[in-house]
Amino acid sequence: MSTKAEKGEKKQKNLKMKKILLFSGLGLAGLELTASVIMMVILGRLTIIPRDYVIMIDILLVLICAVVVIAQRWVVAGIITKIISFLLTIVLIVGCVYLNVTYKVFDRTTGVDYKTTIVSVFVSEDNPAQTIEELKDETFGIIAELDRANTDNVISQIQTEMRQNINVAEYGDAQILARALLNGEVKVIILNESFIGMVEGDDNYADFSKKIKKISSFKKTEQLENPTNGENYLESDDVVTIYVSGIDIEGNPAETRNSDVNIIMSINKKTHQVFLLNTPRDFYVPLSNSNGVPDKLTHAGIYGIDVSVGTLEMLYGIDIDYYIRLNFTGFVSIIDALGGVDVYSEYEFTSYHGNDHFVVGYNHMNGIQALGFARERYAFGSGDNQRGRNQMAVISAIINKLASSELLKNYTQVMNSISSCMITNMTMDDIGELVDLQLKENIKWDIIQFAVGGEGKTLPGFSYKIPNYVMVPDQYLVDVARVLLVRFHNNEVLTIG
Repeated sequence: MSTKAEKGEKKQKNLKMKKILLFSGLGLAGLELTASVIMMVILGRLTIIPRDYVIMIDILLVLICAVVVIAQRWVVAGIITKIISFLLTIVLIVGCVYLNVTYKVFDRTTGVDYKTTIVSVFVSEDNPAQTIEELKDETFGIIAELDRANTDNVISQIQTEMRQNINVAEYGDAQILARALLNGEVKVIILNESFIGMVEGDDNYADFSKKIKKISSFKKTEQLENPTNGENYLESDDVVTIYVSGIDIEGNPAETRNSDVNIIMSINKKTHQVFLLNTPRDFYVPLSNSNGVPDKLTHAGIYGIDVSVGTLEMLYGIDIDYYIRLNFTGFVSIIDALGGVDVYSEYEFTSYHGNDHFVVGYNHMNGIQALGFARERYAFGSGDNQRGRNQMAVISAIINKLASSELLKNYTQVMNSISSCMITNMTMDDIGELVDLQLKENIKWDIIQFAVGGEGKTLPGFSYKIPNYVMVPDQYLVDVARVLLVRFHNNEVLTIG
C-alpha cells in the first residue's frame, strides 16, 4: 500500500515538475517572442538594412520561438531550448538597445533637406549692454548688399519689438563691418553668423569672435534648393555622386557656415571604384548665386550647402545626387570614444593647432590631435591641397576604426557623437540600397584620389571687397578632373599616378 502511495506521490511530483518546466519554458518563449517582436519593429523602421535580410531574420526568430514552445513536451529538449531561449532573449534585448540607438541616430542625421541661417546682433565684448532695448538709440551697422534679405528681415523684427525705427549704417562687406565695430565707428552690428568665419579668414581679424558679444539671435530655416543652371553631361545609373562638405567650427551642421572641406565622392557600382575629387577651400570660382563673380569656394557654404553643391556642379559639369556635411570639431568626441585612430601622414610636421608632432607613416591620434592634423595647412608648400588629403586620411582612419570591434566598446557614445556632427539628405532607403549592394556582392572598393590646384593670388571677391588670398584655378587640372569624371561615369576603370 505504501509502495502504491509512494509511486503516486512520485508521479504527482513528476507531473508537477513537468508543469513547472512547461510553464517556465512557455514563459521564456513569451519573453523571447516579445523581444523578437520589438526587434522586428525596429528592423522594420531601420530601412538601412535590406528587406531580404529583415524578412530572413523575422522568419528565423519566429521559427526559433516555435521550436522552443514545441520542445517543452520533452524534459531534456525542453531544458536545452530553455537555455537557448534565455540566451537568445538576452541577445535580442541587447540588440534592440543597439538598434534603437542606431535608428535614432539615422533618424536625426538622414533626410535633412533644409538649411538654418542665424542672424545676430553683436556689440564689442566690453559693451555693458545686455538687451536690444538698451541699444535703441544707437546706429546699427549692416552689410549693404550681401545677405540683405535676411538682414532686412531682422531689422523689421527688431523695429517691431522696439516699436520704433532704428538707424542703420551700411558697409561694403563683413570685414569692413567688423572693423567698424572694433574701431568704435558703430556700437552695434547685425551680422549673419556664417560670415564670422569669413571675417576670421583675414589674419587681422583671426580672433574676431572673441572680441564681440551676442545680444540677440534670429533663426531662419529654409528648404534647400539647387540654384545651378549649369550643364550636366554625366548621367549613369551605375554612379552615385555625393558631396562631402566639412566645417571646422562648432555648431549644427545644418547651419550655414564656411565649407573648408569640399570632396566630391563618386561611387561606381559596376566597376567597384570610388573616385574622390578634392577642391581647395580657397579655389577662386564663380558661385552659383554670384552671377559670374568669382569668390572663394569656401564662402559658398555661408549661403547654404545648396550653393556649395551648385557651385561644384557648375565647375565640373556634373549632377551631385546627395550631400554629407560634417562638423570636424565634433569628430573629436567620436575619435576619443573609439580610443583614438591611426592616421597615415605623408609628411613629418608639427601642427599649428595643438603643436603636435607627426611623423611620416601611421600616427596614433586622439581627437584633438586628429583635428589639428586635419586643419593644418601652413606646414605644407601645397597648403590647402595637402590639408584636403590629410582630411581624407582622417576620414579613412575613422571609417576603418568604425568597422572594427572598437565600435562596440562605446557604441552609444560613438553614435550620439555622430548624430551631433553629421547630416545628409540621403534617406535611410538610399543608404540601404548601398548596404544591400555591399552585402550581396561583398565588394572590395578601389579608392582613387585626385585634387585640383592653382596659383595663389590676392584678389577681391563676391563676398568681400578687401583683397584676400585666393587660389586661381589651374584650368588644365580642372579639365583633367572633368575628363576623369566622364571616364568614371562611362564605367571605365581609372588608374592615377
